[in-house]
Amino acid sequence: MSPKWTQVYVSPSAEKAIKRLPAREQGRIRMAIEMLLTEPEHADIKPLTGRPEWRLRVGNWRILFRIDEEARVAVVVAVGSRGDVYK
Repeated sequence: MSPKWTQVYVSPSAEKAIKRLPAREQGRIRMAIEMLLTEPEHADIKPLTGRPEWRLRVGNWRILFRIDEEARVAVVVAVGSRGDVYK
């Protein structure tokens, strides 16, 4: 399966949220974002119901991203804990 996108961008607000996490969690999140580009078939991703975002699960953390099909780009829009990121 080839990825639907050729690039992954992280929004400034998502980058800020990542930088607030402990170093170990930052590494896990960054590896998961890289996996979106290199091995999306192994990532735990799902489209969200009633919203334009998709979610990537990393333990208790969630990464929300949007896919621009035309530009073939995934944009990470939010990173947060499982209970808070969807608000």
